[in-house]
Amino acid sequence: MEITVEGLPLDAYIQKKVAEEVAKIAVVPQVSDGFLKGKEAWIWLSEYTGMGRDNLMRKIIKNSAFRTSIDISKNPDTGWVIFPQNRTGGSSGYKFNRKKAIEWLNRKGFVLNAVLR
Repeated sequence: MEITVEGLPLDAYIQKKVAEEVAKIAVVPQVSDGFLKGKEAWIWLSEYTGMGRDNLMRKIIKNSAFRTSIDISKNPDTGWVIFPQNRTGGSSGYKFNRKKAIEWLNRKGFVLNAVLR
C-alpha cells in the first residue's frame, strides 16, 4: 500500500516540500574586501605580471621608488599592498588589493606581456 499526501506519493510530497522551503532561503553572497592574501595573492600577481616572486619582490615590492605609492598605510589612494606586520612575515604576510593592483600595474607598465584579466 502506497502512502499518498495531497494526491502525491509520500517521497514526491517530501521532495516538493523541501524544494519549497529551500527556495525561501535567501543566499547572501560573500562580499570580498577586495584583498588576496598569502600564497593566493602571490600566485595571482605572478600570473598577472608574468614575473616570478623574486622579480616581483625586487622590481616592485621592495623597490624604494615604488614603496610609498603601493603601501596602503602610506597612500590609501594608490596603495595596493599591506605589508607584513613583522619583518619575518614571508610571503604569507602580504595582502594585495586586486583592483588597485591592476590599475597601478597597468599604469606603470608591468603587464605588457601578461594576459589582462
